[in-house]
Amino acid sequence: MNIMKIKIIKPLISLFAILLSSLSFAHHSSTEFTNVRATVEGQLIQVAWRNPHPSLTFQSSSTEELWSLQLPGTIESLSATGITADSFIIGQSLNIAGLLSGRSDNFLQVTNILLPDGNELILKTSLQPVWTQAVEIMDEALISNNVIASDISNRILINDRLFIILGMFIALISAYFISMFRVKSMRESF
Repeated sequence: MNIMKIKIIKPLISLFAILLSSLSFAHHSSTEFTNVRATVEGQLIQVAWRNPHPSLTFQSSSTEELWSLQLPGTIESLSATGITADSFIIGQSLNIAGLLSGRSDNFLQVTNILLPDGNELILKTSLQPVWTQAVEIMDEALISNNVIASDISNRILINDRLFIILGMFIALISAYFISMFRVKSMRESF
């Protein structure tokens, strides 16, 4: 392999590795949702139980508008807290609270769900119940009258750890190739 091809390939590999590691976290932009809280009452139309974030389609009972609802966390993190696709029944009447999107109409990141049986799901333990009364905080779960809390926002599961480690490994490999390219360039210039 001649020297010219090596000079071109190494920087391209480094650039690709840097882009790949930065793109791995790209979908977690913090600008999608505002700090404006909203509540909506209505009926569950559809459940899309898929990663990276499960979502619900919901029809408001007051305006009959359709809402897209994003659940924070992944299927794995929600399941670890006892929330599964079976937790939701099509046609079920729900009260939903969450953060409004700054980009799309009728799009909400869910923080609280009041189920028909009076149980409230709190999807971030840093928040308080909206519809029920909290009693005590115990072992990272908010326990209250009819409250089920999940601390999915503060948990990093094994899949997330592996993803972070992979990104760091790619960044290290990139740094190695960049430094090798610089050393080689310096040698050739002398």
